[in-house]
Amino acid sequence: MAERFRRIPAVAILSLLVTMSTFFIPSGVRPVAAEPSLDLTPFRGPCTTSVTALGTGFTPGLGLTFTAQLEGSTDDRATVFAQPTVGPDGTVAATADLARIVPGCTDPAAVAGQQYRISARDRNTGSLFAYALFIITAPEATPLLTLDPPGGPCLTQDPIITVSGTGFPANGAVTIGVRTAATDAALFPGTIVGANGAFTSTVRLIGCGPTTPPNTQFLIFAYSGDSASGDPLLQLAAATYNTGSTSADKVCFPETNQCIGGGFLARWRATGGLAINGYPLSGEFKQRLEDGREYTVQYFERVRLEYHPGNTPPQDIQLGQFGRRILEGIGGAPTEAVSPRDGDIHFRETGHNLAPDFFTYWQRNGGLDQFGYPLTEEFSQQLADGKTYTVQYFERARFERHPENAQPFTILLGQFGRQILAETRPQP
Repeated sequence: MAERFRRIPAVAILSLLVTMSTFFIPSGVRPVAAEPSLDLTPFRGPCTTSVTALGTGFTPGLGLTFTAQLEGSTDDRATVFAQPTVGPDGTVAATADLARIVPGCTDPAAVAGQQYRISARDRNTGSLFAYALFIITAPEATPLLTLDPPGGPCLTQDPIITVSGTGFPANGAVTIGVRTAATDAALFPGTIVGANGAFTSTVRLIGCGPTTPPNTQFLIFAYSGDSASGDPLLQLAAATYNTGSTSADKVCFPETNQCIGGGFLARWRATGGLAINGYPLSGEFKQRLEDGREYTVQYFERVRLEYHPGNTPPQDIQLGQFGRRILEGIGGAPTEAVSPRDGDIHFRETGHNLAPDFFTYWQRNGGLDQFGYPLTEEFSQQLADGKTYTVQYFERARFERHPENAQPFTILLGQFGRQILAETRPQP
């Protein structure tokens, strides 16, 4: 017997052992690596980056806590940003929005060079399984548009203007869009950005002519992608062309017969102008606000600007928090805090998630300063036009998803200004 056993080839014995081992692995679960590991995508970038941590080699079904902390700091300074459960294949993923974790990220250049440790720990015991380092770099240039001429009356029909851009993704395609608040965008594809992130293109102000009323606003947008090739368009920058005489301290709008001036005009322009804030609905006037104090305010279609003389500029001009007030009249809105949801960005300050498309719009159009934190989850609501949309409320805005619109107008902002102004009935 012993003689016959010795004659069995070694490779056959090894094959038998491998086959037998499969009987001890539960159905649907494959063996995982002995050492869990984390990989970050990306592993470096400005502090405004959203980082995805992908873990492999973890025990299936294990509950984890993901944290982020400045490298070299103690564990009690770590911020929890996700608590996922390991999948049956031993992998797990979580996304960290560093802008909400890194102190001082309001000035991204000031924190460049710091390293942040992203850790995966046992949710129950706190034991460390794996970590990886994210390196904070200086932010890339912000895309910026300039117009030549910057404004003025249209002496001919559909005149040509020059659009120049800086800070755009190098060597990419750009489509220029031109529209007024009342018209659809005319698209001009085919512009290619240089290696230095700059481009120059010429477009026509479609619809502008000798009979165009003074102070008509033409909105000039730059989108990534080539519309002629069917590329999805993502807005990168915008500028405004005004047909009337635009003085340094005052702009008037015949659409509402109201003007903006001084610090309010500077803040209105800096935070998206007409596209984000809308037309002015009133002049400046005194109003007692929610804190019981009286301020100089001005209402717009989507925001209320407030002058806070005790603050240092530019923080002396603030945006009113309409979101909470509007929510008081909406029954059944999902305002209760919830747990982080896979694939979404979770704001622990209010306990709500933000879908990727809403987060991209939030981040590109002013973020926390412009819109505030989310106050609800997404939910369906019938709006003033009688139709039902997916919406989400923020401290200063309501995001509305409009899938019936072409890009980049699938996400729009609710016009809170008219409703609040009607309730206050000020004397302009």
